[in-house]
Amino acid sequence: MGISGESIRAGFSGAASTYDQYAQVQTYVFSQLAESTSVNNPRRIMDIGCGTGRHTARLGATYPDAEVIALDVSESMIEVASRRVLVPNVQFVVADAQTQLPDVACDLVIANASLHWLKDLPGVLPMIATRVVSGGELAFSAFGPETFSELRHAISTVMGREVVLASGHFWQPETLLPVLQSEFGAVVTRQEIIRQPFPSLMALLKSIKYTGTRGDGLPGSVWTMGLLKEIETAYRTRVRDIWATYQIHYYVCRR
Repeated sequence: MGISGESIRAGFSGAASTYDQYAQVQTYVFSQLAESTSVNNPRRIMDIGCGTGRHTARLGATYPDAEVIALDVSESMIEVASRRVLVPNVQFVVADAQTQLPDVACDLVIANASLHWLKDLPGVLPMIATRVVSGGELAFSAFGPETFSELRHAISTVMGREVVLASGHFWQPETLLPVLQSEFGAVVTRQEIIRQPFPSLMALLKSIKYTGTRGDGLPGSVWTMGLLKEIETAYRTRVRDIWATYQIHYYVCRR
């Protein structure tokens, strides 16, 4: 993975106040992920990469008898979540899942659109697995490297060289499945492709910025209006309209 942890933390911290407004895809994906779990009456749930806590609140309300531990690497996100979410069985923690995963036994560990940012996800998955009790589940969604493929192609065309965006470093199932299958008794995975339309290139870039999903940022140092117009023209020449492709991988792993 070529994305710096500090860039990820800074991106999501900067988007703490705008994330919910622009995260329609992430909200849809969470609903799909939550519906895929089969754990009944969990006693403890861990939400990795909880962001503003919007989805954590749903977990707390759905499972009122469960203790919900929600963590995020961004202190700003946790501050927003702590103010907004008043569900009594939810506890928010600032922690980096890469190195500071709470050592607690959980019936359900859930992570929505967050684990793909981890620099060494294959190395972290066994540690996450140890937090899942026998009969429990790890359920997570992760964006794949084909996310924002149209944007990558348009920028590469204008730059005259192959450009790799942050999403190009996201993990493929063939890398993760051997690890998951060695840690869990049953692993179910599926892919979904979502295409979100935008009225302009600027609207797409704004969505990326305000959800904190830019990683180290777009390549290049000077982004003039002229350059942006060139990229939009290349975008429309290839795909006609402006849309963003999201490659979503869902994983449900039973201990």
